[in-house]
Amino acid sequence: MVGKAGEARCLLKNSLNLQRLLCFNCQGKKLRSMKKIVLLSAVFPVIFFLQACRKNVVSVLDFRLRGNWELRKVYSSFPPPGFKPDYAPGNGNVWKFSTSTYERYDSNRLVKSGTYSLIKSEVQGYEAPCFIIFDNNTTFRTGLDIKSDTLVLYTGSIAADGAIEKFVRQF
Repeated sequence: MVGKAGEARCLLKNSLNLQRLLCFNCQGKKLRSMKKIVLLSAVFPVIFFLQACRKNVVSVLDFRLRGNWELRKVYSSFPPPGFKPDYAPGNGNVWKFSTSTYERYDSNRLVKSGTYSLIKSEVQGYEAPCFIIFDNNTTFRTGLDIKSDTLVLYTGSIAADGAIEKFVRQF
């Protein structure tokens, strides 16, 4: 017969083993939790940075778009006979952009005006980083890029029947 002292030692020994076992599991959980925290703290800034970059491209182009742009060159997949791709300064084919409105002039005559917005291009391999949406018509998107003092508009499917128009900023 072991007696009460023996039972107490055995119970104490078992509780110590249980405590070690529980402590080991706690440390394992702590380790797994720490790994998750470290992983998430590394992933979230990257996601946030990528989202900021996408939004930043649009806001930078939106700011740079404001002003007057005169047509200088047109590239077309299937130009009509007698088509002249080059335009001289002072030709009157102008886009005027403000914060959210536009005006389109053809030979110095206002032919269209309205509102516009820019959205990030999600098309892989597409040259333009943004699309410009005129008058909330999302069916027709025009690709847009600005390099230095040149505005480039991509209309239609370039390989089929689209066009690339290059404009120079007017001061």
